Amino acid sequence: MKIPALLFRDVAKDFEDMMAETVETFRKEGISDEDIRKAMDDDYTSKAIEDYNEFFVKTAMEGDEAAYQKNTDASAKNAKTISDKYKDIFIGYFGYLSRGFTVYESIRKFTIDKKIEHTDKVIIPFYGIVFRMADQIGTMLQHGHMDAALRLWRSLYEHAMILLVFLKYHDNKELFDRFSDHRYRGRNKRTKSFGQNYEALKWKPLDENILDDLDAKIKEINDRYGKKFLDSEYGWAHALLPDKKKVTLRELEEHVGLNRFRPFYIWTAEYAHPTYTSIYHFAEDNALYISRIASQGFAFSSLIDPLQFTIGILDEVNIVFLEEYSSEEESPINYLIFRRLYEKMMEEIGKMNDSADKNLI
Repeated sequence: MKIPALLFRDVAKDFEDMMAETVETFRKEGISDEDIRKAMDDDYTSKAIEDYNEFFVKTAMEGDEAAYQKNTDASAKNAKTISDKYKDIFIGYFGYLSRGFTVYESIRKFTIDKKIEHTDKVIIPFYGIVFRMADQIGTMLQHGHMDAALRLWRSLYEHAMILLVFLKYHDNKELFDRFSDHRYRGRNKRTKSFGQNYEALKWKPLDENILDDLDAKIKEINDRYGKKFLDSEYGWAHALLPDKKKVTLRELEEHVGLNRFRPFYIWTAEYAHPTYTSIYHFAEDNALYISRIASQGFAFSSLIDPLQFTIGILDEVNIVFLEEYSSEEESPINYLIFRRLYEKMMEEIGKMNDSADKNLI
């Protein structure tokens, strides 16, 4: 399939027209066809093509500011359309998140000049991260990017799972050490990949001292935990599940009681990974609407699952987190506030129907 005028204009036709106009101009000036052929030799044609290409590119790049403004205006209008239509639902959703950020800020202020436990150094930042991701998911949904929200939800789910693991083993300093040391798995993989590709990328090689220090650290970790420690993504958690040959995401989610969310996690994989199914998220009644792929769009059914499963995960976290960090007197009421916000959002979802504006700009 070869499509003329794919990006801007029909380049070949434009160039032919330009050359024909040049020939016609020469003829009007009384120049013979033979002299025209001599003048328009291969060198002349090559230079004409080069000049035309530069002119074409320069012309094609005009209007970038207008394109930027059009996109900005459309995005703002779409966000307002969606947010206004589902205002009460988003009030509940972002109301829940705002309380989470309040909790996070209270902890930050309380601990700013205090020495905290090692596991708190994972739990507290991860609590902020999952609420940050939830905020980003809400923003994506407001702008009609349901598929992007689902991709991010998978990461939120994995972060929440790790957070619950550390809440479950709050006093386990060894677990923190293992988790901290396991970061060298990624660092080692990045370094090896860089070493294999830096020349192709036209970058400078890493300093030998960096490589030597990393090799020494990897040897130290292998000597301490065994070589299998860095072989798997969740090798740091093997001490929690010693009967497992290899700890996986599935084992950890079962360990902390999140496994009932797995069907949704599997479903979101269709958005996160390139499969044939990815195409048909833009289909309806067995027909593929190609125009939907490159535009923002929305349907109420697209809103429900990302919102309720995001708050559902945060609620699982808060059940444990608020009990751990609230005073005994405040723990029940703190969770009750979050729970009521969750219920309010779900109540508003129940009032809505699938009559959303699907055709956005």
